[in-house]
Amino acid sequence: MLFKILLLRIVPRFLIMQTAVFLNVNIKLLFNSVSAQDISVFDNIAEILPRLPDPENGPAPVATENFRCGCRYADGPCSLMFSLEELDGIRCCYLEMNREELDIAILAQLSCGMHMSKITSHGRKEGTPRKTQRTDFFHHGQRICRDTFKHMHGIGQDKLNALIKHYKVNGITPRQHGNAKRLPSNALKMEDNAFVAHFLLNYAETHGMHLPGRVPGYWRADLKLLPTNCTKRRVYMTTAPPLL
Repeated sequence: MLFKILLLRIVPRFLIMQTAVFLNVNIKLLFNSVSAQDISVFDNIAEILPRLPDPENGPAPVATENFRCGCRYADGPCSLMFSLEELDGIRCCYLEMNREELDIAILAQLSCGMHMSKITSHGRKEGTPRKTQRTDFFHHGQRICRDTFKHMHGIGQDKLNALIKHYKVNGITPRQHGNAKRLPSNALKMEDNAFVAHFLLNYAETHGMHLPGRVPGYWRADLKLLPTNCTKRRVYMTTAPPLL
């Protein structure tokens, strides 16, 4: 009994299973054989027992167990309409997608529930000019709240707002970074690149030396060796125009 108490007190939680296997002891029998008097010795024994993984069921789910929205779409939180395993499976499927695939999947779902008409509809009341869009979120035909939708797709509010803004302008199209196809401010012009290439070719033609025959490791015959006694700084100081 003293051995079991020391085992539960000293060995870390994630090593209890490995220790029991090494000692050829059944972990369930180990805990079931501890009496109530022995359990009173531990202050946090109630926290240790539920967290022990079951080898038959595999590892614990990835998604958090404490997620619960505060909506009233289903006479209570809509997150309770899905089991923990189903919610974890949906979330893992979206987390495995890359950025482009996830954007297209979310944009396709936003297109099904986004109201963008110019006049609102209030049932019996007369419609008024719409000031902004209204978005309803669905999953398999069931209406869910925004928090559950974000939790399922593993995104935050900023990404959701960016996708809604993109859909209103471009529809279901891949998003493109704002700096794509935009040259930086310090980029050289085409004329400058051509001048540098022309200077290097002329310098190599004047000062370069062809390889003396076939050299092991060099399979190209048009390579030229530049002199090593002239550094890049010396070349610049010799050929650069004087500053005004």
